[in-house]
Amino acid sequence: MLEIHDMREHLWINPQHTWEDYRKRRSLSDIKLIVVHDTENNINDIKIANELEIKNTALHPMGLPRIRFHYWINEAGEVYLCNDLENVTWHSHLADKKSLAVALVGDYDKQEPKKENLKILEVLLNKLITELNLSRKNVFGHGELKLYLNFTRCPGKNLIKYVKQYRKIGRMV
Repeated sequence: MLEIHDMREHLWINPQHTWEDYRKRRSLSDIKLIVVHDTENNINDIKIANELEIKNTALHPMGLPRIRFHYWINEAGEVYLCNDLENVTWHSHLADKKSLAVALVGDYDKQEPKKENLKILEVLLNKLITELNLSRKNVFGHGELKLYLNFTRCPGKNLIKYVKQYRKIGRMV
């Protein structure tokens, strides 16, 4: 069974932000895509990761409203729920309003994902596609969404192959 740590009440929101999309709610039926990301760092503490996202002025002059991922999996394989699925977060440009974000901690251009974490990611994806009435064909790596103006290497060359394999056969490992 997948244990998910609910952090929604424990992660603060950037008080400088008036980002209206974040406060808007969408219906779960509006979610059509699941986007897999890497974090491009090895920060395994969710509260520190949230603070760094808030201070990330490369993405916005005031930083982000909050961590941009709905689910976050650290290197120990712990799964955290960071945002309500109904919340639109900044993670995939023009696909934000129709997608949810799942992140695996690490820089997967430089490192290989752990097999145990790939299995946890697979279990989480299976749970989400069932709950959201999607198919594995709705799961993409961030950089695959070029149609939505995502021109990035995320989730890295060493993770994207597993995302594509999952979409094709339903398994990462």
